[in-house]
Amino acid sequence: MIDWEKIRLDYITHSYGYKKLAEKYGVSFSMLCKKAAKDGWYKSKQEYRREHIENAADNIIKKEALKLADLQKAADGMGAVIKSVISDTQQFKRHIVKEGVGSGESRVEERVFEKYDTRAIKDITTSIKDLTAAVRNLYGLLTEPERSAMDIAAARLVLDQKKANEGTPDDTSTGVVQIADVIVQEEISDKLSN
Repeated sequence: MIDWEKIRLDYITHSYGYKKLAEKYGVSFSMLCKKAAKDGWYKSKQEYRREHIENAADNIIKKEALKLADLQKAADGMGAVIKSVISDTQQFKRHIVKEGVGSGESRVEERVFEKYDTRAIKDITTSIKDLTAAVRNLYGLLTEPERSAMDIAAARLVLDQKKANEGTPDDTSTGVVQIADVIVQEEISDKLSN
């Protein structure tokens, strides 16, 4: 007795063709083709592949969304730390002082001076820049130079299209293609909201 269900599942879930399946299970190629056509195996295989691709895409989107959420939490935490440091009015006047007390020993203490700790100010400035870059990357925000560079590139593309169309009797495009920017974050937001 031929186990048609097993053969059908093997066809749907693998990349075997009818000929290979006929050889593998020792059935007639023409009989297998007739059975597959009658029972709609090809359509089932297409549906299985579509579902598999959709599931894989959903999993990738979920993983990316989790990464973005983690990055957002980290950026929020870093922002909170920076805010607390900046709100402390004496923060940049505190200095760590190490004094020798004799016989090779030293004492370390914190003191407040009128002079600002420029190294601490530099460190907090670097942290703010890093946080700003992380937030820009997280939300896909362009800096002014990046936006200007994109505008220039778009203008060049328009000029290239006009040059390519010169000398042609009609207004058909002659091969210059503009590819739209894809914002993955919007796709992820759309998937998560559904």
